[in-house]
Amino acid sequence: MVCGLLTSTAPVLTSAASALPAELRAAIRHDLGMSAAEYLRSAATFTGRTYAPTSGNDLRGGDPMLLSAGTCSAGFTAVDANGIGRVLTAGHCGRVGGPFRIGGGMLGVPDQVRFDDLNSGGQGDDYATLQVTNPNVRLHPEVSNYQGGAVPVTGLAAPAVGMPVCKSGAGTRWTCGVITAVDVVMKGDVAAQPGVGTRIQRVFTHTACSESGDSGGAVLSGTKAVGITEGGFPGQDGHCPSAHGGTNTSLAEPLVSDVLPDFGGKLFLLTTTGDVDGDGVPDTVELAGDPTAMRDTNHNGIAAFRDPDEPKPRVAAPVPTTTHATTTGAGAQLGAAGSAGSPYAMSESASQPLAARSLDGPDTLDFILWPAALFLVLAFFAVTVSRRQPG
Repeated sequence: MVCGLLTSTAPVLTSAASALPAELRAAIRHDLGMSAAEYLRSAATFTGRTYAPTSGNDLRGGDPMLLSAGTCSAGFTAVDANGIGRVLTAGHCGRVGGPFRIGGGMLGVPDQVRFDDLNSGGQGDDYATLQVTNPNVRLHPEVSNYQGGAVPVTGLAAPAVGMPVCKSGAGTRWTCGVITAVDVVMKGDVAAQPGVGTRIQRVFTHTACSESGDSGGAVLSGTKAVGITEGGFPGQDGHCPSAHGGTNTSLAEPLVSDVLPDFGGKLFLLTTTGDVDGDGVPDTVELAGDPTAMRDTNHNGIAAFRDPDEPKPRVAAPVPTTTHATTTGAGAQLGAAGSAGSPYAMSESASQPLAARSLDGPDTLDFILWPAALFLVLAFFAVTVSRRQPG
């Protein structure tokens, strides 16, 4: 079985790459060090659906997490304000309950679970955080590429139409595609999770293959975290349409607009470049080796990764000796994708949650919210889709 962006020839991939906006092609070159055509070509080949459980106690985005009912995938690793380990995944996985396990044993338990409804005053979210309870677990600021390596997570990006993305998950492993719509509102009836009922939720869609077991997995653009896998539209055989020459439609929860703002600045995505306190020491160095403990070596009640006085106290800046000193503002930093203000710029900051959008011009589709169980058919949706209108 082949499940990826395209199964076509190289000329078609080259044509598809040239159709991408110039700023997106620049982002691929900047983040991955390859041309857009090379990126799409490497993304187009994926074989097999089997996966090996995570070895030992290491956890990266996309790795399988075992529940009593089946399997979900890790999204991104994170910490709370005290530096205690958290793992982002899908809300409908967290709703199943815990504990969650990985190859080395216990991982943790659901902490905050959001699987709500725009129609009932919610934000239409489908995400959860797990609190790590095993002191031996090692959280990595990376995503497994299921090809013997891992992709570093260097920051955040808001989804944009045409943006290339790759998804990592336990069901279909590493698959890639492009974002086809953002701020999509869907309406569906969950048939196989008692008490859930009708949900109206907001997602973005992309063409990377996703199936059962991928729920909660990471969605990346280059090395930027974009979203968490929620579900997808299967073909008649229950698998990705690309296996038979069709186009995949997968759904994901955006991090920048829908997930991180809900934590009020108290959830920190682990990245290879993160330095929350600006002391020049990476967050990953200032965290405790035990993900269940807070590191606070100066005992001031502030976690070391948020405390600029750790690992060593700050030195006071010298007092200016002239009253005529002038200062110049720092120049605006450009996103990795191109010029400032670009819709494809890789943003490091999270925007505010979007307001609920009305449904207009409905198209009825059959959509599956990928279940936690690999062996149960869960959560069929009848979906109504609408896109945000400009202005």
